Parts: sequence; structure tokens; C-alpha cells
Amino acid sequence: MKNLFSPIIALFIVIFSNNSFGITITSQNSGETLLGCTVTEITWTEPYGDVNIYFSINNGKNWKLISERFNGYNYKFNWLVP
Repeated sequence: MKNLFSPIIALFIVIFSNNSFGITITSQNSGETLLGCTVTEITWTEPYGDVNIYFSINNGKNWKLISERFNGYNYKFNWLVP
């Protein structure tokens, strides 16, 4: 039987905004191992308008978009890990 859950290793998250000076990611910020097909919470400390959230599994060499123009004033994003 095939395992439906696959780990993502060395996960890195970045958040960009037009005025994203000093955004501090407080969870899922570097090197975490997450289980695929599960929901994880990404959180940050500073309020910002619309933000773009990206992830990388190869130490920042390549980035994939998680969410575009998400309301940064929520301080968190629930992400379904691929």
C-alpha cells in the first residue's frame, strides 16, 4: 500500500510585501520537517497588508508560491503541505 504522506525536509518560508521591512516569521521559518498532506500554521509578528508567501525545499535555490496577496494582518496562514 502506498504511503499517502510524504515528508518535506528542510522547509524554508519567506513572506514578501510592498512594505515588508522586518517581517519575522515565528513558525515554520527554517529547516522544519513537515508531513505532506497535513495542515501547518505559518505565523509572523508584524502586521502588513497583502503578502505573498513562498516555500523552498532546497535551501532557497528555488521558491514556490503558497499564497498570493494574502491578508497579512491575520498574522497567520494555515497551509496544506503538498
